[in-house]
Amino acid sequence: MKNAQIVFDGSVAQNYDDLLGPFIFEPFAINLVENIESNKQQNVLEIACGTGRVTRQLLKILPVGTSLTATDLNPGMIAVAKQKVPYNIITWDTADMLDLKYHDESFDLIVCQFGVMFAPDKKTAFTEMYRVLKKGGRLIFNTWASIVNNKPFLLTNLVVNSFFGKEPVTIFKEGPFCMDDEKAVLQLLEKSGFKHSTAKIVTLPGTIDSAEDAARGFITGLPTLNIIEEKIPHLLPAIIQTLQKEFTSKMGNHPLKTWLSAWKFEAVK
Repeated sequence: MKNAQIVFDGSVAQNYDDLLGPFIFEPFAINLVENIESNKQQNVLEIACGTGRVTRQLLKILPVGTSLTATDLNPGMIAVAKQKVPYNIITWDTADMLDLKYHDESFDLIVCQFGVMFAPDKKTAFTEMYRVLKKGGRLIFNTWASIVNNKPFLLTNLVVNSFFGKEPVTIFKEGPFCMDDEKAVLQLLEKSGFKHSTAKIVTLPGTIDSAEDAARGFITGLPTLNIIEEKIPHLLPAIIQTLQKEFTSKMGNHPLKTWLSAWKFEAVK
């Protein structure tokens, strides 16, 4: 966002999609668009579209003629998304959810997968979404539940910090898991103008071919890599190898399987 951009570009964006996309994002992308009344949507906005996982699912359910605008703050993510979802019916746009460039009451539906957690000002983000929604329009989004219930993130946090000695880094709590309290999120939605909001816990299986792929994904497919390369670049291979062993021990190998949990929110203007 304006004051604290989380950068996904180059190889990070590509590894994010190739390694983590099918593993931890695709299951929730499918779940996120379930039960959308597609015939009632004329103008749809996707915020924080990333590499297009949800975008692909929206294309499967939205009828011909629906206007779909897919946005992300990171041009690197959109570049990958355009390759993965090469449909000219999509309007791709670089946009900041804190200051959406669209007119009031422009969209029937807003969808956002695992994005609002990174906004420095969550209330402003929700207020902007409320503003560009038509009356009666819906906001559907998800956030990760507790890190304790998302083992790959928890183990990555522990392993990476074990290499930083007396100066541990906070790589997840202030980002992906800062909105794991559903009651606080519902209160924030109400303060932002939404009057009818619901929250549902969703637990889904994540599967990836190997612990090695999972370890490489969590280290080289997330901004975790930026922190490591800035402070201890010479230890990067050892970190990946250690995480691979930890993943194998706790979640298996060939394939690696685990359960993942998130909150799914729906709000009506």
